[in-house]
Amino acid sequence: MLNFFKLIISILTSLPLMASNDLETIFIERLLKWNIYYEKLETNKAGAVCLSLPNKKLESLGFSYQLADISYAKKVALAGCNQMKEKNKILTDCNCEIIFINNKFIGGK
Repeated sequence: MLNFFKLIISILTSLPLMASNDLETIFIERLLKWNIYYEKLETNKAGAVCLSLPNKKLESLGFSYQLADISYAKKVALAGCNQMKEKNKILTDCNCEIIFINNKFIGGK
């Protein structure tokens, strides 16, 4: 059977983001708090974050792994990020966007 795992984590933080490297580090560190090692997850994975635009805060995140293809992995990660945004009633001007494809950090806005 196809092993399919979808994990979504909502992260609320007050840490402002200053550079892309900070965003990469914060994403990885937030997952580590739940003993999730993003780099070690199976391929065909993606990571998404929701950044509030006025103050560049990480509001929520979503990720996926071990999926059929990268396109679907990105959709699942974005859907998870948006679901957690809705669940936590994040009202800031926050847009979920893909920041990781497999182990490659592609950055955010």
